[in-house]
Amino acid sequence: MDETENNSEIEAPEKKGRLCYHIRLTIGTSGRAERDEIFFGPGVHYLLEQINKFGSILMATKEMKMAYSKSWKMIRNLERNLGFRVLARHVGRGSDSKLTPKGEEFVAAYGAFLEEVGETASKSFEKHFARFLRKEE
Repeated sequence: MDETENNSEIEAPEKKGRLCYHIRLTIGTSGRAERDEIFFGPGVHYLLEQINKFGSILMATKEMKMAYSKSWKMIRNLERNLGFRVLARHVGRGSDSKLTPKGEEFVAAYGAFLEEVGETASKSFEKHFARFLRKEE
């Protein structure tokens, strides 16, 4: 292969979009003897938002097409790792479920963290990849 072939541009398919990045932020524990454990991320965050929206774990899981038992495993794992309840339990009161005040604070903190990291990442992405980004037509 000669030098001109190495530096030539390849015509990109017309249907390709702009170059972008994706970040999946998770929260976990480190330093345990067994291994690091991730217990919170976009899926659990969305589950808690849906529980708050519907006031029902069952409705949230139906909306997400998730098994009810899986949602409880996720919630219990989250609470075990955080050391506090994120969900208020109302036994025998039908579908009334909501986040505890600490649970609401945790969900809000994660949302703010995502937003802040996203803003910083966007600036950094532009800085480092500006010359590779296609101009919008």
